[in-house]
Amino acid sequence: MVRISVKKPDERFWKPVPIADFHDVEELTRDKTDVKRVSSNERIKFTILGQPYSKANRRRFVRAGLIIKSREAMAYVEYAALQLPRLRAPLEGPLGISAVIYYASRRPDLDPSLLFDVLQGRMIVNDRQLEEQHLYKKIDKSNPRSEIEIWRLIQ
Repeated sequence: MVRISVKKPDERFWKPVPIADFHDVEELTRDKTDVKRVSSNERIKFTILGQPYSKANRRRFVRAGLIIKSREAMAYVEYAALQLPRLRAPLEGPLGISAVIYYASRRPDLDPSLLFDVLQGRMIVNDRQLEEQHLYKKIDKSNPRSEIEIWRLIQ
């Protein structure tokens, strides 16, 4: 049995959001971070509680030639997906992302690939759309989390 150390969302700050499209995201409060109605030139901001694992260091060898994510990494992806704002359809076109990842210690590498896996197919079509990336690593022992901001890039 594998145990992961992530906190469940505090129900005072997290509630499910009705299905919406990018131009009409219902108001959402999650860990005191608001996502309000946004237009195509504004940004979507949200927080995912829990510390993401490094995808490169968390793999399982199933058999020769088959490598998959570890149980901890797969559990994090499922848990984090429940915390995403729900959109009617994933965002398309070139996007920018800013992610401030708060780790419980200095030990983990800054690796956003597991976060991108969470977003792919749910908020964005593919992580190749993330053409502009701003990544920051910070330490918060009592509340590891990822604060994410996504915006459309002007073509």
